[in-house]
Order: sequence, then C-alpha cells, then structure tokens
Amino acid sequence: METWQIAHIHRNLNHLINNTNCNSTVFAILQERNVLSNGDYSRLEAKGKSEGRIEQSKLLYDIVQTRKGAYDALIEALRETVQTGSLKILEQGAENVEFERGQELMGKLRWIPSSAASSRTSELIPAGREDLTSYIARAFHEGEWISGKFLICFDGVYRAYIPYYGKEYTYTDFQTLIAPPGATTWVETGPKNIPKHAVIGGFDPAVMEPTYICRAWHDGQLVVGKVLRNSENCFIPFHGKELLIDKRFEVLVYNFNETT
Repeated sequence: METWQIAHIHRNLNHLINNTNCNSTVFAILQERNVLSNGDYSRLEAKGKSEGRIEQSKLLYDIVQTRKGAYDALIEALRETVQTGSLKILEQGAENVEFERGQELMGKLRWIPSSAASSRTSELIPAGREDLTSYIARAFHEGEWISGKFLICFDGVYRAYIPYYGKEYTYTDFQTLIAPPGATTWVETGPKNIPKHAVIGGFDPAVMEPTYICRAWHDGQLVVGKVLRNSENCFIPFHGKELLIDKRFEVLVYNFNETT
C-alpha cells in the first residue's frame, strides 16, 4: 500500500474493523488480486473460528497494509459484497488524495504569454507534428479563449493557429501552456466522451461550456485544436480552414500516475 493509504486506514481503523464482514467472497477477490496467499486465507479462517469476527477483521487489515495494490482490491471486494460503511471510508480517502493531487498538478500547469515562451522552452508541451513540432497555444478571439497550436517558424517568429467558425486564424500575440515533464498525458477518446481530468483550454460563451485541448491526425499530420464536452468533433486549424474530426482523437489530461 501507499503511505497515504496506510495512514487513512489507521485513522479509521476502529470503524473499518467493526464494519467489515470478512466473508468468503471478500477473501476470494483478494486472493484473485494476489493480495492474499493461501496461507493468509488459512490464518484468517482459523482466526475467525477461534477468536471471532472482530479479531479476524483486525488480522485482515494487518495483512492488507503490507501488500501492494491491496487498497483498490479491498474497495472492489467491499463494493462486490455491498459493505457500504467500510467502502465509503476507503473511497473517501481515495477521493481526497485525488483532489489534493489534482490541486498540486493544476498549480504546475500555467498559461504564459508568447513573449515569455523563448525562455521556457524546456517546459513547453510537444503536442503535434506538421513538418515542425507544434506546441499548445490559445488566443483570445471574438471574446473567448480558443485553444490551438503554435509553431516556432523558420523565421524565428512564434505563430499560433486557432480554429473558429470554419476558418484558421493566426496570432503572434497568444498564450502557451507550460508544465514540468510528465505532468500531462494524452488520452485517446471519441465524440462526446471527454476523459476525466481533462485540461481546460478555454470557455465557449455561446454554449456556456469549457473547451478542452485535443489533437487529431489529418493528412499525415498531428494537429492540436479544441473540443467541447458535448461535441461530436475535435476542431483543428489546418491550411487556412477549421476542420472537424469526428472519429478518434486525443485529449490532454493531468497525469496523476506521474505523481503516485
């Protein structure tokens, strides 16, 4: 178990012991997930017969705290056996840690003006490929922030390209997203299926929804654009036009695995 998981169990140990029913289904799931060995199962069975349910539950929590992956496996076992009291405690601990990690990650990602990008190149997020590597950008256009791509062009100028109502617009005054290596990752998805922990790129006042950062392949090139939660499409800027990719595309998300 991770340190936070052990600490959360310790804080709630009395309640967990008294409200966990160590039945055969719980043991079977934990064995299937390689949390309990056959020897553990025998010890738990003997403890329950000789000293009762409470002592059996104490032994179970002593054992699982020493096993990798036991926290998630225990949540699965409690959910399967409808033990809502203990389940709620463990799920709350996971939710609290996820929120804290999310806050920490959000603090690591920053939008900076394009004028500062040349001094922060190691923190730029490589996002696409169109002859040159493209990075994540957003520009303020028609009253909203619209995400797209920016390239360090051959003439040394940083140019951003955003999609908007059928056209591609170019900006030299824009913002770019920076983050430490590994703080974000790309998740493949499709229409109307924005993944959890997606990074917000802007806000569409027409539909009162946040927009997220997407990328998609088109004509052999990987292009960055925007997507709404309830949209069928990833909108990308490409050769002067706004194109709608309505099949598979990727969305930028916070990478919680990097912080665990």
